[in-house]
Formats: sequence, structure tokens, C-alpha cells
Amino acid sequence: MAQVQGDWLPGSVRQRLPAVLRAHPDVDLISAHNDPMGRAARQVAQAQGLGPHVRIIGVDGLPGPGNGLQLVEDGALNATLLYPTGGEEAIRTALRILAHQPYEKENVLVTIVVDSTNVGPMRTQTEQLAVQRRDLGQQQRRLQAQQRRYASQETTGYLLGASLLGAVLLGALAWRSSRVNRRIRRTLEGQNAEIRAQRNQIDALAEEARRAAEAKMCFFTNFSHELPTPLTLIQGPVDDLLTSPVGLSPPSATTCSWCAATPSCWISARLTWAKWPCAPPRATWWPSCASWRTGLRKRRGGAASRSGFARRTGCHALVAAALKGDWRTSHIPLVLLTARDAPEQQVAGVQAGADLYLTKPFNPTFLIESLRTLLRNRGQQREHFRRELSVTTATVAPQRVDQKFLADLTAAIEARLDQPALSVDDLARHLGVSQMQLYRKVKAMLGTGVTDYIQGLRLTKARQLLLAEGSTIAGVAYQTGFSSPYYFSTAFKGKYQVSPSEYRALHAPARP
Repeated sequence: MAQVQGDWLPGSVRQRLPAVLRAHPDVDLISAHNDPMGRAARQVAQAQGLGPHVRIIGVDGLPGPGNGLQLVEDGALNATLLYPTGGEEAIRTALRILAHQPYEKENVLVTIVVDSTNVGPMRTQTEQLAVQRRDLGQQQRRLQAQQRRYASQETTGYLLGASLLGAVLLGALAWRSSRVNRRIRRTLEGQNAEIRAQRNQIDALAEEARRAAEAKMCFFTNFSHELPTPLTLIQGPVDDLLTSPVGLSPPSATTCSWCAATPSCWISARLTWAKWPCAPPRATWWPSCASWRTGLRKRRGGAASRSGFARRTGCHALVAAALKGDWRTSHIPLVLLTARDAPEQQVAGVQAGADLYLTKPFNPTFLIESLRTLLRNRGQQREHFRRELSVTTATVAPQRVDQKFLADLTAAIEARLDQPALSVDDLARHLGVSQMQLYRKVKAMLGTGVTDYIQGLRLTKARQLLLAEGSTIAGVAYQTGFSSPYYFSTAFKGKYQVSPSEYRALHAPARP
């Protein structure tokens, strides 16, 4: 007998078994530790020329192609040993030993020899066992899947239950919170209603107090506005008596003047402190003021009749702006006589176009002298317009309403200067005014009539044309709208005291 160490591998058998068979050619039985080694031994024996008399036995008897049962059925192995591994019995025995329990010291494992006589039934049983094993595996996998599904559903159920419980708790908390909030809201609404009622009462009381204070302030302010004019009517004659050679004795006149001046100072201080925007009503003493102004006109010799007095208190700036913005009244000197003495009110009146802004009480002498100066300045301005304004200055951009009117009038005359039949009616229609309005405006601004102004512009233009090279007296006469050279020469000499030919000889530039 011989032994080959094959390491449980068929390759080791193929390498080492040939030497053993050559050493023992009479071998008739080979026992392999597994079926693959037995198949390798059969291959080596056939290669050594050993016949079928050499019997080979394997171990395991596994089903399936190329395994022990198939090799026995094909004749490659004479038999194979099928025995249980005993692993379960070994573990059970070990557990008993560890637990100090009685155990069997010898355990016999039943071994089955599979050869050509029983290999068919064994293979059939083995295949059925394999099928059953596969079925059991599938059933086990299905069972595991069901267990996993059940575990998942169980977890989901727990989560749903917990969520439902949480929702119920949250709903209960929300319901309780809503009840508390409604209770608090009702309480706050009641408090707010009470606060609003109290605030409305306070606002009503404040508004009533404000109206009362406003009425009181307006009353005293309006009353203060009414006093300056009577005081002026008192103080003016007293001052005249003080300056006249006859009248009251100096102590009496001084006392009267002081009695009129002291309330005036109080009133001025009162108005300056109040600066209340109430417009005082129309003065009840207006007839006496009218009679005083009548006397003033007599003393001025009619000059005061040219001044426009703003008789509506509280809107002086609007009245001044309206009068100065209308070309029909823009040339009339405007004097504002008012009790409003605040600096901003005076500035507004002057900016609106007032030529003189006097506050009550005022000095009549100062008023008369101011009117004289104002009318004298207007006369000088009229002379300036008559002397300087001509067709050459009509193109200058006007700065005031009356200047614009004169510029428009001059431009209209210049456009028709060569027309002998140019009339006042033509100019009035062109300017959109009546003949009477045009006459009054020109007379007030220039101190002359419209016809004379047209004649003056014709002669001014003729004086310029006479100095032009190549011009003739007849041509200049017709260009400036004169009906004949004779009439032109007569009018020219009447204005400049020289004839057109003499004027040309005196002023024409020397020609080479």
C-alpha cells in the first residue's frame, strides 16, 4: 500500500500518482479523499495502461455535472461515499460541554456507499432535494421580503400614529390658543374703543379750544387793524397844528400827539407779535376815510386822483399784481395803504408792483410828498419815452407791461409807416383794443396823442433816411408815409426847426 499527498487538489494527484503506480503496478484499489481527486486518479491510471480492474472510490457524492454521482454513473468512479459532515451534531455537543450538560462521547455518522447499483435513485433523490432546496430558498426569500414589508408597514403605521397623535395635540393647542387669542382680542378691542372715544373727546376739546383761541386772536387782531386809521386821522391834524403858527398851545398839542402815538406803538407791537393770517373785515370808518382822502386830493391839486388805493385789506399783493399786470392800468402809480406792516407783507406788496407801500398809522405830509415825488418821476419817465423810443428801439425785449405795450405799438406803426392813410382805428384793431383805450394809454404814458406819436415816429425814421447815401427828399417823404414832399418838409421843419435839405447838409457825413 502507498499514499500520495494530494492537498485535496486534482493537479497534485496528476503530478505524484504516476510514480506510485510505477512503483506498485499491481494496485487494484485507489481511495481518493474527494471525487475530483478520484477522477484525476482514473485519468492517471488510464494513462499508465491500467485496465478497469483498478477500482477507484471517491468521497462526497455531490450531484450535478462533473461531480461524484455523475462520475459513478459514467464509470469514472466505481463508488463514492456520501456521509453527513456532522457539523450540527458537533456544535450541539460543544454547547452541551460548555454548559456542563451530559453528552455522547461517541457519535456515529451514517455513511452511504453510492455505486452503480444505487446511483440512479440517489441522483433522482438528490435532484429532487435540490429542487426542494431551491423552492425553500425562494420561499425563504419571499418570507424575508414579507417580513421586510411588514416591518416597513409597521414602521409606517407607528409614524402615522405618532403623526396623528401629534396633529391631535397640535390641534388641541391651536384651538386653545385661538380661544385665548379671541379673548385677548375682545379685551384689546374694548380697550381700543375706549381709547378712541377718549381721543375723540380730547380732539373735540382741543378743536373747540383752538377755535376759541383763533376767534379770540382774530377778534383782537382785527380790532387792532381797525385802530390805526382813526389814530392817523387824529395824529395828522395834530401834527399840522404843531407846525402851524396858530392853533393849540404847544403843551396841549404835544399831549394830543403823544396820546395818538402811544396806542399806535402798542398796536404795531401787537400786530408784529400776532402775525395772524386772519383777513380783517371791511372798515366801518370808511366814509370818514373817504372824506379825508377828498381833502387830500384838494390839498394835492388833483395829483392824488392819479393814485390807485387798494381798498380791500388782506389781498394787497393780489390787487397790485392784477393792476400792474393789465396794460390798461399798468402805467397808473399804485399806492398801498394798509395796516399790514410785517416785513414779508411789505416785500410781497412791492414785488407785486406797488410804487409806494405805507403802513398805518402814517404821516399825511410824508404821503403827500411821496405822491409828489412819484408823479414827478412818472413825468420824467414819460419824457424819456417820448425822447428815446423810436422804431429802432422796438426790437428791444420789454421788461414791463407798459414797455411791452409801447414796443408792440411801435412795431405796428413801423410795419405801416409807408401808409399815408394809417389811422388810430387801424392800430386799435391790430392791438385788439378800442380807440378810447388806446388814446388814454398813450396819453397817460407819453403825454401826447396817438396821431402825434405816429407823426413823431415818421419824422424820426425820416431823419435816419435823410442821412443815407442816394436818398432823396421826395423818396424819404413817401417812404415814411407823408402824402407829399411839401407836407413832409413843413412837418420836419416844425419839429426840428430846419428843413430836410438843411438837416442833411448839417449832419450828412462828408463824401470823398
